[in-house]
Amino acid sequence: MKKVITFILSLGVVAIIAGGIALIYKYTDGFSDDFKTFYLVHDGKEILTTETKAAFVGGNKYKYEVKYVFESGKDEKKGFTVKVLPNTEKDFDYTVAGNNYKYSKLKDLTSAFDIKLKDDSFELNIPENFGIVDVLTYMHGGQKITLGDGATSDLTYPFKLEVTSYNGAAKYTILFNTVSEAGVTGITIDPTEIVFGV
Repeated sequence: MKKVITFILSLGVVAIIAGGIALIYKYTDGFSDDFKTFYLVHDGKEILTTETKAAFVGGNKYKYEVKYVFESGKDEKKGFTVKVLPNTEKDFDYTVAGNNYKYSKLKDLTSAFDIKLKDDSFELNIPENFGIVDVLTYMHGGQKITLGDGATSDLTYPFKLEVTSYNGAAKYTILFNTVSEAGVTGITIDPTEIVFGV
């Protein structure tokens, strides 16, 4: 009888250790990163990679749930912040009322986007035919924008959505663009991104 109990206890210990390793593997992105206590969920899929890419189709809403690994339903919500910033990997010039500007000089684009925040999620609403010109027009009080050549060639992901944990210790970045529904001809799925063909 003692052997059976010892065997059952050993199985229990092995199961606990295996569960712990699986949990660590999951929240360290396959042991390649620090343990994540904060992550996002979009369309039922957990986002554990600190930088991803997306193409948001105009006329749609995109909901992201914000999760803390060790938070139970009874805990007070820890909170988070959401910002949209310019992705300045590909900087460009533009003109407003005869004055030249650089895209990289804009610091925060959040106010140009329709973002609804809740305690444990946020929703990004992309209007139809909404793109870089619309964002710049908004940021310059509705004035006419003329884009430089750099803005019309190879401007793949002009926006950067940053979601930061309540204490600033963790941050997820989603590099994104906006496309019109009519311009989508196909979808390519990659483990770190969804790309809509135009």
